[in-house]
Amino acid sequence: MTGPLDDRRNPVGVEAQIRGHPRVARGSQPFETESLWDSTRWIILRAPGWACGAGQRQQTLASLKELRRQTPRHVLIKDLPEADRFSQLRTDKKHFVDTIKLLAYRSETALALVAREKLARLDDARAFIRQVFQSAADLRPNHQLKTLTVRVHRLTTASHDTVLEHLCKELTATETTFPGTDLRLIYQLVGSG
Repeated sequence: MTGPLDDRRNPVGVEAQIRGHPRVARGSQPFETESLWDSTRWIILRAPGWACGAGQRQQTLASLKELRRQTPRHVLIKDLPEADRFSQLRTDKKHFVDTIKLLAYRSETALALVAREKLARLDDARAFIRQVFQSAADLRPNHQLKTLTVRVHRLTTASHDTVLEHLCKELTATETTFPGTDLRLIYQLVGSG
């Protein structure tokens, strides 16, 4: 990470490195076969003001290096101006968000374990569950029968549809009611009975 001290130090350091080049030290002329960079560098070093004061530039370089060493590498949040400080979640909000994340992870794991009964690996089951979460579904409430039918659209392959059908049967068997209502959830594939 560079800062203002690096910006002031680098040109002086580059010049000191270039000055040590043997051709620059002996003051020779640029060759016609040189690259554009070499010719440009030679012209810059031969420009007025660059030929004198090498000792002063070395002192400036040394003082900038020392100033850089004294600059703290880490800044505490309390030392930042109010406008630049990071906003943190309050502890109770953080616990609430963490609880929601934990519940979502546990729900995904439980669904993956159900899907795992029909799939070869747990990683495949997790990928399958993510695909199910991203697929479309239709919600059909029936207030007379007190049911809410979740009709999940078919997936990309017939083998995934088989696993999805198994998952729908298992979820329907739990007889879960939709929160805040008395509607029992029924899971189906689109196109099935």
